[in-house]
Amino acid sequence: MMFYPKEEPDEAFFFGPCTSAFGAFERAKNAVTGQSVLRMFALTAGHCAGLEKRNIYRRDSKTQEATQRKIGEVRRWGWEDRVGPELDPDAAAIRLENPDQTPRRINQEDGLPSIPVSSVWSPTVGTSVCFSGRSSEEKRCGRIISGAEKYYDPDFGVWTREMCLEAFSWGGDSGSPVWVEGTGVAVGILTTGYQDPDEPGWRAEFENEVKEEFEENGYQLTAGFLAEIVADEEARLRAEPTTCFNLLKAPPGGNGAGTVFGDDRLAPLHLVTATNAQP
Repeated sequence: MMFYPKEEPDEAFFFGPCTSAFGAFERAKNAVTGQSVLRMFALTAGHCAGLEKRNIYRRDSKTQEATQRKIGEVRRWGWEDRVGPELDPDAAAIRLENPDQTPRRINQEDGLPSIPVSSVWSPTVGTSVCFSGRSSEEKRCGRIISGAEKYYDPDFGVWTREMCLEAFSWGGDSGSPVWVEGTGVAVGILTTGYQDPDEPGWRAEFENEVKEEFEENGYQLTAGFLAEIVADEEARLRAEPTTCFNLLKAPPGGNGAGTVFGDDRLAPLHLVTATNAQP
């Protein structure tokens, strides 16, 4: 599912297109009847859909165009200032207006079969995992190359707890489902990544950044020197493909066993699989 958050339906501003990952649910009671109910959610990255952008709208999967089809509101959201330094989840949960929209399978890419979600796991370094995003439009896989580490994002001024894999992601892939390759085991929500030199517009954007930096310091770049700088940066990026994801389940010994995000202070949410949380 692709979406974008907006403040109000009649405003043109949106926070940026992202991808939704897995489904989640919480158990509750109807305030009027007292009957038990399941509230359904779609999970994504927290920097895609903060609480200040509560209304979430869907994008057309073929044309990539924004629509007026509201799918729900952000009801769970957490970074360090909300849930404590030991958790730090760059994650959000969108309460869905239509429970039928709850993700229950992993969409790999066009032409490949979708995968039923089977379980959630806290992975280990060396595990081969995959993700699929709205922008790169393909399944991308790689080995996990770092354990659960705290990472500071200067663009958003927040810390998150992430693991990283050997792969590139594109802008708009944030929020993608991350799963163990060859299985339906869910492990995380994609959050950050190095820029991919093959991403459309990367070269022009990087060239402009270099030019602006030199001009701000009173220098002019020759075309040849600029080409060398771009080539060096491209080689560096290609040698270190890296994409990171927020853990769905706390590492062994962590709080919140059985809940996504690893801590029920953020949300007593449970992962939706192909067989549970049926209507």
